[in-house]
Amino acid sequence: PQQECTLPAGSGTLAMRRLMRSLLVTRLARALSSRAGPLQSHLSLAHSLWRATLQQGDIAVDATAGVGHDASVLASLVGPSGTVHALDVDAAALEACTQRVRDEAGETNAACLRISAQSHAAPPPGLAPRSATVVAFNLGFLPTRARSDAAPPTT
Repeated sequence: PQQECTLPAGSGTLAMRRLMRSLLVTRLARALSSRAGPLQSHLSLAHSLWRATLQQGDIAVDATAGVGHDASVLASLVGPSGTVHALDVDAAALEACTQRVRDEAGETNAACLRISAQSHAAPPPGLAPRSATVVAFNLGFLPTRARSDAAPPTT
């Protein structure tokens, strides 16, 4: 059930931040309580939070896209009217990411994908400040190389 919320006069930005934090905590609690059984992994938790937060038409960033496991989920959630910016320093991984999104999220949802062969140190081209609803980081190894070949610290 939706609740009406009124902000005290003169409360401005601080009250809005508190309200947004409260809404995020509420969404987190809903996402966790809707799961059957114990949490299985950090990925299942992240995906639950994304499902509770994202809507069709939203903007999401997969800052460490790799071969597209998370980008595929994000694309399914934001749909063709949304945008998923997928970033990775590994161009071969981004090719695999594009194909995975097409295969798993469907060709229609894949239309939302914007890939950038770059580090997550800078925002993707065309992303307006504070416009993304979700920004995901799933750090690890370079996906098209040996697991011992970790991404350099400068990325």
